[in-house]
Amino acid sequence: MEGAPAGVDPDALAGQLVASVEGLAGVGPLHVWSLSSGQAMATLNITLEAGADPAGVTSAVKAALLKRHDIAHTTVEVDWSCAGAACPVATQ
Repeated sequence: MEGAPAGVDPDALAGQLVASVEGLAGVGPLHVWSLSSGQAMATLNITLEAGADPAGVTSAVKAALLKRHDIAHTTVEVDWSCAGAACPVATQ
């Protein structure tokens, strides 16, 4: 059985990540759930600040979710949909 873990507010969690992870510009859809075993999982999309290292930011997001919320299984996808000179990842 799956369900939302008690006490997890996805909007607050997204805000905490943006405030604490260097290079993270934003968090798109964020889904957190737990299995009957009590193991919490998360899937989320992220956007990067200009010049940020995609692999480094992704690792830092996963580490923050584990350390602060005991979420050990995460799937993080970088949003590559921006284009042009204004896109932070255009020069990567």
